Parts: sequence; C-alpha cells; structure tokens
Amino acid sequence: MVIGIIGIMITIIMSTSVGQLEKSRLRKTQADLSSMKAALDIYAMEEGSGKYPESGAVVKTAMETQGIDWETCRDGWAKPYKYYLNEDDHTKYYLLSAGSKGTPDNDDDLFVSEKQTPVQGKPDSLDDYGHVCDSEKG
Repeated sequence: MVIGIIGIMITIIMSTSVGQLEKSRLRKTQADLSSMKAALDIYAMEEGSGKYPESGAVVKTAMETQGIDWETCRDGWAKPYKYYLNEDDHTKYYLLSAGSKGTPDNDDDLFVSEKQTPVQGKPDSLDDYGHVCDSEKG
C-alpha cells in the first residue's frame, strides 16, 4: 500500500516537472527569438537599407553586433535556429525554432518575422523564402 502511494506521488511530481520543463524551454526560445528579431531589425534599419541579411556571415555579424553569439545559439530543445529570407527583395524573413518535434514547418514551431513577435505555430508559408543558414558553425 505504501509503495503504491509513493508511486502515485512520484507520477504526479514527474508529470508536473515535465510540464514545467516544457514551459521553460518555450519561454527561453521566445526570449531568444525576441532578441534575435531586434538584432535583425536593427541591421535592416542601420546597415541593410531596409533589407535583411542575405548570407550566414552577415546574419552572424548582425547578431554579434547586438551581443548574440549566433554560432552557439540554440533553442530550448538544444536545436539550432533557422533563418529564411524572401527571395524577391530581401525585405521579409522568418527566424524559427523547429520546436519540440525538431522538424521545421510544423504546428509546434516558434517563429518571428519582420512583422511578427514570437508565436507558436506553423508559419504561413515558407514557399517564397530561401533557407539562408542555421545558428551553428559552418
């Protein structure tokens, strides 16, 4: 009987802990995306004449200028962030975390854009966007 009660208590504690861990991962990722959005927006205003970085090297520089180490930045699930740029005029972007599933373009993604604060869900469409780089060395 005592072992059964202890087992139930452990199950309750574990389920609560897992839920809190997931919330922490989500909050960390949202905070990162907000900071990186600010860095990209500042770049577009100050250096890019309204356009966002077109290469991984420029993304890295834009982030580093604002104190973000792009090459080591990871989301709450320890996965790299992905940067997409529209192919027409480079005035729109998506910066996203692939979320808990780890694959982009799903309903668990977290993303920002030039007009969107961090939100969870699938971006409208990445069809007109080219994948520029991920937040990792290389």
